[in-house]
Amino acid sequence: MRIFRKIAIKIRGGIPVKQCPPRIVESVEGSLKLSRQSLEASLSLEMPPGSRGFWINPGMSCRELRSELRIDPDTRLYRARWVFVEEEVAKAELSGTLIPFAGPWGFRERCAVLRCSLLWYPAVCSECSIVIPLMIGLHRMVRLELWCRDLEVASSVFVSREAGHYVLDAVGSVPPVDVVGVDGSCREYSVSGVGLRLVAEKGIDIDPVLLREVARACIELVKGLGLEVPYRSIDIAVHESGGFTNARLLSLNPSSARSRTSLLITVLRGFFRMWWGSIIRPREPSDAWLFEAVPEYLTTVSLLKLGLSELYQARLNKVFSEAFKQLASPFYIPPSSIALPLTKRGLNSWRFVGEAVLHMVGTSVGTNNMIEALVKIMRECQVGSRKPWVSLGDIVKEVQSFGDPTPILRRFKLV
Repeated sequence: MRIFRKIAIKIRGGIPVKQCPPRIVESVEGSLKLSRQSLEASLSLEMPPGSRGFWINPGMSCRELRSELRIDPDTRLYRARWVFVEEEVAKAELSGTLIPFAGPWGFRERCAVLRCSLLWYPAVCSECSIVIPLMIGLHRMVRLELWCRDLEVASSVFVSREAGHYVLDAVGSVPPVDVVGVDGSCREYSVSGVGLRLVAEKGIDIDPVLLREVARACIELVKGLGLEVPYRSIDIAVHESGGFTNARLLSLNPSSARSRTSLLITVLRGFFRMWWGSIIRPREPSDAWLFEAVPEYLTTVSLLKLGLSELYQARLNKVFSEAFKQLASPFYIPPSSIALPLTKRGLNSWRFVGEAVLHMVGTSVGTNNMIEALVKIMRECQVGSRKPWVSLGDIVKEVQSFGDPTPILRRFKLV
């Protein structure tokens, strides 16, 4: 076994007090040990007064408290373990080997999840990289310590290195935490006042000049819209399991870095996802599609601002072709009715139907007005003058002074 396939992680975090949803777990401390065959967890939980229970991975056990297997309430696809909490109990000790869950599109990948209400601890492993999304839900504080050899680390929170191990620290309203550890290289740059860390898996080549050029174009475009890049430093991790954005982390797969065009689109989309998904969150499950559609929409219209008119038109043609194909189908389901896109049809509804709706509303009220409305929401959420939970109604409220989008929304069964 290669040494980078093992990581020991110390975890400490807490969920802030919020009216909805209620706080169920006050803090968690413990360790995860990842080997080639399993992911073992040993955790101590502290619960606030009034807690009635919490969810954990079915492979975990809690000696002090009674538990039973139930259907997971979010996806209604998996059997998770519900732990009952007695009134006088304030702490619990958990241990066990995490049981893998099937991937959202039906294939079974090595994805193990420990769930405690708002806390998730999954891990996805490929042959040469380890992706560990550690926490989902806002936290007051996160401190992770990673002991590993011959491993470069990128993270959605700031990474520093102390005495041979990595330390990840964040305080305040901390979004979900993702950590990518790869057997590879790390290079650091400064681009338009933003620190850029490039972590690439061994055997994957990416042109640093091209990366800096693309990053500079994206940063200047964002600033031209009246926004500030939400993070002073950004980690870009290129690895086989890549393909997501969380907070200051852009995780790319090698195919997205093969050409300037694909890299530009991927990084640009990632920049918009830094707001829609990390800073801004859906108000209701029926608003989740916006967090796929809005970054895609802003990416497409930004291509025109970058002078890539042919690419803009090609993307637009594909969006409307796929969207109207779905709309004409007797099996059409509006994106607002899909809380989790478990099928290709569901994902296309989020991406193509959702983006097509935004383009049509933009055409109706004026594309510049539509962009300004979305940018206004992003800016206000970033500086804290607006609550970060956003719905379709919030977007409609911003644009309705320029025109009525209701006929378009009704056509797509969104009202």
